[in-house]
Amino acid sequence: MPISTQCPGCQGLFNLPDHLAGQNVRCQQCQTVFAATEIDPLSDLLLNPDEFIDHSGSSSGLQSETKNEQIGKKYDTTYVKNVSSRGGTDDRTMVVGMIVGLVILFLAALAIGLWFLLAPAAKVVADAAMDAVAETVEDDSDEDQNATDGKPDAKSLDELNNQFNNNTVTVNFTNVQGDTFRAKRYLRYKIHDAAYFDYRLAAAEADAQTAANKQQAEQEAINRAAPYQHFVRYEYRRVQSPLPYPSIIDQGRIGTTISYVCGPCKNPTVFSQNIGMPNSTVNGRVITVKCNFQGEIPHPEVEKLVNEHGSQSVAKVVVSNAKGPEDLVILYLREKTPRQVNEFSPRLTVAGIEKISDNTYQYYAGRVDDVNEFANMLGSSDWAQVKKADAAQRTVHLTANLPDELPSAEDFRALRDLRREIERKERDIRREQDRLARDQAREKDRLARDQAREASRLNDEADKKGKARPGESDADWIERSFADKSPFYFDEFLVNLAKTNVDPEILDSVSSNLVSALEETNSTSHAEELINAMLAWKTEETEAAIFEMVDDRRYSSQVVALMNAMKTIGTAEAAEKLATGLTHQTESNRAKKHLITLGEIAEPAVTPMMRHPIIEVRYQAYEVLYNVGTRASLPRLKENRKMEKMVEMKKNIKSVIDAIEERYPEEEEE
Repeated sequence: MPISTQCPGCQGLFNLPDHLAGQNVRCQQCQTVFAATEIDPLSDLLLNPDEFIDHSGSSSGLQSETKNEQIGKKYDTTYVKNVSSRGGTDDRTMVVGMIVGLVILFLAALAIGLWFLLAPAAKVVADAAMDAVAETVEDDSDEDQNATDGKPDAKSLDELNNQFNNNTVTVNFTNVQGDTFRAKRYLRYKIHDAAYFDYRLAAAEADAQTAANKQQAEQEAINRAAPYQHFVRYEYRRVQSPLPYPSIIDQGRIGTTISYVCGPCKNPTVFSQNIGMPNSTVNGRVITVKCNFQGEIPHPEVEKLVNEHGSQSVAKVVVSNAKGPEDLVILYLREKTPRQVNEFSPRLTVAGIEKISDNTYQYYAGRVDDVNEFANMLGSSDWAQVKKADAAQRTVHLTANLPDELPSAEDFRALRDLRREIERKERDIRREQDRLARDQAREKDRLARDQAREASRLNDEADKKGKARPGESDADWIERSFADKSPFYFDEFLVNLAKTNVDPEILDSVSSNLVSALEETNSTSHAEELINAMLAWKTEETEAAIFEMVDDRRYSSQVVALMNAMKTIGTAEAAEKLATGLTHQTESNRAKKHLITLGEIAEPAVTPMMRHPIIEVRYQAYEVLYNVGTRASLPRLKENRKMEKMVEMKKNIKSVIDAIEERYPEEEEE
């Protein structure tokens, strides 16, 4: 509970919290520091009774309030500051103060944020409004207009220098004759074009550096990526242009001199060259340009149009009887002319619309290659008729038939919005058509892939079987197979080739390819198949190759196939090769049978084998002659019988002689 204490300096009574008992406190009235000790509140009444006595002359001699109430009121309205604590102020007052301070700070921050947010937009709106006024409003009065337009911009030079760190340039245009508005419109355009050149160049360099950083970061990310990663994330530094957007201050017109201050400007000499006007001198950061306008000061938009398309591609249009407010007429001509012409030709640009007299306007249009055709396009509209078209002067004169109530900017804006909406819907329709076309193309590609996959499967099956692919001719199949010479399917191909009907037109080519394949393989892996194929596509070249195989020891394992080949060839040379087979340890009987099958053509090849030192070979030879021998072999047989020592062999020879004489009885031996 609170304690009561009294200041020894001013004798004031105070109520203090009980935790301050015994601590040093400061009196707020006399600033005396004293120890807070508890006293009896009524002792103050005893010590100072006059403080509680009413001297106003009341009958009772006391105030209307009781003494205790008076003492309590005095204590409640008195405060002291605690010297020994960090704060002697009331807690509620502190909280309220903090809340009020936070609210004030919040409102201040909100006001600053709104100012930064709305100031640029307001500046853009203001600039747009000024540009619109500059384009649509022109005063024909020279002196009044000059006095108005000759005033400098409100923006201070110090502010511009501070903004661009003194990288500014002052441009003085001297010898300026004519209307100030037209002169400033032209000269300010020149200044802005020169300043924007540096800005655009710096922005292009920043974009190029950004692209290089992106490419480098992308390549580094790809190099760091693991092989299984299909996508990698990377970051790159975006380079901002070091030059801000240019700013121009109009310093006004004094006599025939118009001055501007522009920034930023890195190089005044280059800046002077970019202005593009002759008779210019540079002195530090001051550029002086002596103007020499020949006739009327040109419109900057028209000059730009001529520079872009050339004077022979720009037409002048003079419109008379154009009634209505000047700004609405200019807006109408600017909107309607390109819309009328662009329906028939490439994009048209309209520039420099000006009022030259009452209800008469002129402007320039480009690109216009044929003035007469351009005039016909304008004459087909419902708002103008062609009065005259001069192709030599590249001028078109129109008589306007404008509506009584010209559309406002809002009307044209709504019309443009409607056109954009229509174009958007058309784009959506085209996009949907493109999507459907893409879907159809994808479906077609899918079907083509499926068909190709199926065709590939069928081709693989045909290749594995060594057969022609579906829809492939025998000639193409044979040519492709010989070109591929697949080690996996070449045997199957040779087997099927041996079964294929021989085409005389490609017989020589196939036989040559077979012999080449025999030489290239240089092994016996395809020997039997090659022998059968060469027999099926038999030529002198293939026969010679087979005969060489008989003599080649590498093909000794193919003796059966070679013997069958000799039997198929059936020539005397083949019989000679077969006769050597009578000496074979295992296949002599096969050679004997094939020789018997060949008939009398085998007799010359077998006759020498009757003198062979091996008895089994002689037996085989006599057996062959027993079946195919003629009377031409009888002398040799009789001679061998006399020389033969084995009785059994003599009997065998005698049976051969008897068989021959029985087959050829008409001939008698002398």
